[in-house]
Amino acid sequence: MQKKIISSHTFLLPFSFQGSIEKELKQNGWQKKDLKFESVVDYNEYVYFYKHVQDALYNNDEISKTYVYKFSKGTFSIETSKGNYTLELENLTIRIFQNNIAILVFSLENYKYDKIEDILVINEFGRRIYPQFLGNNFIEDTQKKILAKKITLKLDDKEYSEDFGRFNDLGYLNRLKDSKENLLFPEYIKKVLGTKSPLSLVLDDRMFVISLFLNDDFAKQVQSETYDNDTWYKYVFVDGDDKTCQNPPLCSKMLEEATYSRWLNYGTLFGVTRYSFVALSNGDYGRDLLLKHMKTIYLQMLMLLLAYRTMIVKFSDDIQDVTSAKEADIVNRTTQLYKRYIQFLNKLYFREVTAQDQGIELFNQAKQIMQIDMQLKDLDHEINELQAYTKMLTAEKENEHMRKLTQLGAVFLPGSFIAGFLGMNTIPANVTGWFWTIVVGVSIVFATRYVLKKVNIKYKELF
Repeated sequence: MQKKIISSHTFLLPFSFQGSIEKELKQNGWQKKDLKFESVVDYNEYVYFYKHVQDALYNNDEISKTYVYKFSKGTFSIETSKGNYTLELENLTIRIFQNNIAILVFSLENYKYDKIEDILVINEFGRRIYPQFLGNNFIEDTQKKILAKKITLKLDDKEYSEDFGRFNDLGYLNRLKDSKENLLFPEYIKKVLGTKSPLSLVLDDRMFVISLFLNDDFAKQVQSETYDNDTWYKYVFVDGDDKTCQNPPLCSKMLEEATYSRWLNYGTLFGVTRYSFVALSNGDYGRDLLLKHMKTIYLQMLMLLLAYRTMIVKFSDDIQDVTSAKEADIVNRTTQLYKRYIQFLNKLYFREVTAQDQGIELFNQAKQIMQIDMQLKDLDHEINELQAYTKMLTAEKENEHMRKLTQLGAVFLPGSFIAGFLGMNTIPANVTGWFWTIVVGVSIVFATRYVLKKVNIKYKELF
């Protein structure tokens, strides 16, 4: 008898890197995945998007490319203060975008745990990659609330784990602010990537969560009290324990804004926040259709939006780096940054990705909640300000060059005058040429020294 899936959980970790990590990925068992229709599901995913979006996602390695980690059997285990959970690892992929941005994707399936409380714990504790806070007892207090005691990733005969114990050491905590290496990455992620290239977390301590829960009873319950259901709130906003909002009117308002209810009468709901995209449906419809969409179409949509968020933050960091550089390097680095920014806008940033109504609505709702357009507007202002600054530097440099050229002309003016004078037909014929050569040379030297002293510059300043 075939097992029935209860829920799917996809964790997405965006990060930036320096140099090229692809060679190291290949050496550690990752394989590049090119577009190939292995089933009708692949075809349906591809044709869902506009042609220019297809090119960005599947057909142009300069914009994005995908690597997969090949394994026969994999599991993702989460030990928490509320219980232990082991999920099957369906896929492990990494999408590399332009501008040295990448998104690591864990695709998990749950066949054991059928209570909504279990789903909440899996999402909350599974997504955390480092402690958001430390209490009086260091990591122990965090692990009681939101952080796993241990996460273990098994890939065939390989096993990687993280228990976060290093955060109990004050010496280690002090290294965090001084080390060039990003010490916040959990060990199981660093090991499976297998790269020594410098990596940086761009957002916060949470991976983005995409989750689908298939449960008839819970779907009916939420259907009848959509915006006042505390459990639906916790599922949407990924609260593993108490709600993080304790103001009922505000909770209802936030939940209404975050809920996509086009298929409410069918018992299917979506919820979207800055850090989650979740769905709830009855078992049959969810398994037959919605599950495939969550793993393909919606995964690609949310990956694009997450890439936008990550790219915008990284561009802002890059601007700070440029303004901290030596003045001589600022103009060139600004030019390179602006070139990357224009490539991002032209080749990766899309205002719409599909002609399907539901896709348009979900994409727009997610983009609005993530405040991507507003952040992009702020970034555009930052880049314009940087360009204005570099134009000012360029103008100052050009003015300085003109000043030096003017001074240089003044230096050679006396010599030109003497040479012109001596070139007149007033020189006695019986005077030898070498005498006048000496006279001209000495005159130019003394005239040059006199002019330099008058304009108060040194010879080396002219060049």
